[in-house]
Amino acid sequence: MWGAGAATPAPIAKRAPNTDGGRAKPDPADGFAGGGPEVMAMPASDPVVDIGLSAYRNAMSDKLEDLAVAIEDVLQLLLSHGDNATAPRLPALVDRLRDGDQSAIICTLSEATGGMGSLNDRYLCPENGDRIARSEVQAVNERLAKLVRSVEVKARSAASEYGVKTVR
Repeated sequence: MWGAGAATPAPIAKRAPNTDGGRAKPDPADGFAGGGPEVMAMPASDPVVDIGLSAYRNAMSDKLEDLAVAIEDVLQLLLSHGDNATAPRLPALVDRLRDGDQSAIICTLSEATGGMGSLNDRYLCPENGDRIARSEVQAVNERLAKLVRSVEVKARSAASEYGVKTVR
């Protein structure tokens, strides 16, 4: 199959002697990353692999970042009207998302779709102790509802992308 003078393909990876029950790993000194026989070893410096993984990681982190930004939009609106009940717990949620904590997706979805005490339940008005003029109540709460809906949509999208199961 390989004619005279034709280059033969390089081996995928050198295997150490099988002393570990069939789970020998590629030798890292050969420039290969990877695991056991069930994982195909790829050269660690392969630009196609690096670009593919990088793009995948960026797409995944973009979903979490979009969700974090959507929460920050809600946070800014709440803080601009003096909220001190719901707003204080949102920065920690943003931090968890930016740290890649997938469980924060469910917490965010719960905030956006939940009942009493959630973002979904929040209504800005003077009677709730918020700094808001009566003439602004309807417009500001419509804006809040749109922002919370955006959080829900982005949380569902992130959950779908990461394979996170949702109840609601």
